[in-house]
Amino acid sequence: MRAVQGAHGRQRLQPAPGIDCEVGKAFPICVTVGGLAMLLYDRLHGTDHTSGYEEWLDFAKGAFIAGDPDQDGYFRWHSTYYDRDIHYAMNRPENQIPLFWTSTAFQLSVFDRPYAEKLYEGCIRYHGRQEADGSLRIALPREIVGPADIHDLWATVAALACAHEFGDDKRIGHFLSWFEQHYQPTYDVLEAVTAGECEGRSRAEIFNAVWRLAGLGSRHDCTDPTEAAGGVPHLLEPWFCCAEPPAVRLVSRRRR
Repeated sequence: MRAVQGAHGRQRLQPAPGIDCEVGKAFPICVTVGGLAMLLYDRLHGTDHTSGYEEWLDFAKGAFIAGDPDQDGYFRWHSTYYDRDIHYAMNRPENQIPLFWTSTAFQLSVFDRPYAEKLYEGCIRYHGRQEADGSLRIALPREIVGPADIHDLWATVAALACAHEFGDDKRIGHFLSWFEQHYQPTYDVLEAVTAGECEGRSRAEIFNAVWRLAGLGSRHDCTDPTEAAGGVPHLLEPWFCCAEPPAVRLVSRRRR
């Protein structure tokens, strides 16, 4: 409770609200994780701490999260972080790291779906690479890697999760086509889903966790996470850790 109250207060800190990930730097991707945690806490306990995050979001959308919309309203840049000490938004062309675009879009969709979709669409338009066979991936920009063509795996997995959440069925097929050709994914939740070019199991687990978001529930379930999880009573049930190497999972006692 004290942690939630403290986060609520920090979201409203003036003159530059937000919670630092690193000293003085507020990352939208991380601040929004806190907003989701407060939303879940509020749904479970009937409190109102999410309003602190929502106030921060209103400020941040106008100040630094994304900008320079094109003719369709899709953003051309996304700010990796805002330095609250020197009031600087890290949004230059050489700062555009696509994983922050699509991960933030997925998380923000709970609070502002239209804004999140513009971030998602902007990332695909300006950082997407579509092959002749229709397969689609997200790549790091030339301003960072020069002439090299480097796939941003995290960004592409998060984009797949966004496509599932937003009901973008055509792009789900395009993203899956790329993954199936290059990463030999499996669809057993107890196994690693990325293989092939993925470096190291610990790094793969990040992508696996996001990958599963693209196959859980139905589209738009993030709009009401308590409904997607079976309602608040289900979330309050006892859970326990079930170790089945190489995986560890949480299982509801009722549903085991």
